Amino acid sequence: MPRTHATAKRRAQSRKQRADVSTAGRLRLPLRRAAFGGLAVVTVGVVAGFFVYDVPGEIGRGTALVWSNATAKMGLTLDEIIVEGRSQASSIDIAEALQVEKGMPIFELDPHELRDRLEALPWVRSAIVERRLPHTLYVRLMERVPVALWQDAEQRTHLVDDRGVVIKEVTTGKSHSFFVVTGKDAPQAVPTLIKELDRYPLVKVLVTGASYVSSHQWELILNGRLHIKLPDKDLGRALAKLQEFGASGYFEKSDILSIDVRIPDRAFFYLTQNAAERRKGTLKKKDTKAS
Repeated sequence: MPRTHATAKRRAQSRKQRADVSTAGRLRLPLRRAAFGGLAVVTVGVVAGFFVYDVPGEIGRGTALVWSNATAKMGLTLDEIIVEGRSQASSIDIAEALQVEKGMPIFELDPHELRDRLEALPWVRSAIVERRLPHTLYVRLMERVPVALWQDAEQRTHLVDDRGVVIKEVTTGKSHSFFVVTGKDAPQAVPTLIKELDRYPLVKVLVTGASYVSSHQWELILNGRLHIKLPDKDLGRALAKLQEFGASGYFEKSDILSIDVRIPDRAFFYLTQNAAERRKGTLKKKDTKAS
């Protein structure tokens, strides 16, 4: 039966409804009232289906339909949806993914199918879906944890989670507390970088950007200006050296443009032109005195 204009309008309004959140932190989604045929009518339709299709799959689905509607007659219908674990995922997106209505036979709901729909949402890492008789559909979400922003080749910005999965594109003007990474494979590599940075808080707190320049090799940006060249191996050793520099106040020196710690037991400081000229003058004076 074609959907009428009134039905389409009601569904559009339903999608815009805001869900109520209880004091316990549970999300209860609003449900539309479902209409389903009586048991006798459904049975006739199923029997007709046996003769038309004569396919075991159709028989199985028909039997399941008879069963779900029979249990609905016994009062086992959907009355509420409880969602736990939601922080970032939109309640409207969750409702549209589930596509269920109030009064539906509760055994008509397939928890595995509903779980797959929910896990297709950008913020949902995994989901648990259960029928809780007699009237409740219970959903437990495990959401993705964002750890960085990734800027792609087209200058679009995306959130990246702690497993290297790109969550979604975000508005560049919106305030975020994450540093920005660039490079084709940066999303997959950034969890390892952050795990290493967690061991060196004096360095991590100053990181505003990172570029994945080649396989296993990063270049950090501290305070939005100081570039740090890191090695492709033994990253912990290099970060430990940087932590020492930070404790000694090197990161606050505005005449240092970049620090290269790619070579073990060596560090190269690149200075501004004025600072380099001053240093040359100082070295000349020392040479003159020595001679």
